[in-house]
Amino acid sequence: GERVPARGWAGVAVGLAGMAVLLWPDLRGAEVKPGVALGVGMLTCSTGVWAWSSLYQKRRPHGADPFAAVAFQKLVGGAAAVLLGLLLGEGPRWHPQADGLWALLYLTFAGSVVGYTAYLYALAHLPTERVAMYAYVNPLVAVSLGIAWGGESADPHLLAGAPVVLLGVWLAGTAPTAKAEAATVESAL
Repeated sequence: GERVPARGWAGVAVGLAGMAVLLWPDLRGAEVKPGVALGVGMLTCSTGVWAWSSLYQKRRPHGADPFAAVAFQKLVGGAAAVLLGLLLGEGPRWHPQADGLWALLYLTFAGSVVGYTAYLYALAHLPTERVAMYAYVNPLVAVSLGIAWGGESADPHLLAGAPVVLLGVWLAGTAPTAKAEAATVESAL
């Protein structure tokens, strides 16, 4: 497996801290309905877990086809979500509309098939700590799109957290790779 340099780990940690700053109002729960803070906290943690699992995945030898593994994860996750929704009584309240079904179809292919294929390709060909940063950049892109096209406004937590996230991305992106470190050691000899 690939050894992640300390600067790469620092980038992951700083990026997670930036996400926490971004979401602090929701994590506190003062401005939202009860239960939402728990969901936002879980989403924040999932960002960190995604970054960590990207680092771990390259180090752990496995024989499974990554595309088959992703397909299985999507199938099981989707089935679990549908089952949970039905158990919570959401079935009778679901009234599919054409716009919603088109959005679901688009997200299935663009977000899942294309997105995960690109992610798996990047994980196989790029330094892991750089690939892991996508979990931090995506929320910034979503917030930026919300400001640009959704009429949302930039609050102080966004203005404070976004630079911290970008610092984490920069740290991970400029961390020396194992190949670069080996070349430096070899040239010194």
